[in-house]
Amino acid sequence: MLARTAGLDWRAAQAMGDAELDALLFRPPVPRSSHQQVPEFAAIHQELKRPA
Repeated sequence: MLARTAGLDWRAAQAMGDAELDALLFRPPVPRSSHQQVPEFAAIHQELKRPA
């Protein structure tokens, strides 16, 4: 399906290397932004060490 969309036939695909095929068929990953804050793991670790 991806090869057909890219206009790639079997003979052309056989002549290409893996990196060239990947660049033609797959888009580069898009970095995702997150609005969630990263937990303060050091503070959590200290809280968990305290006796209950």
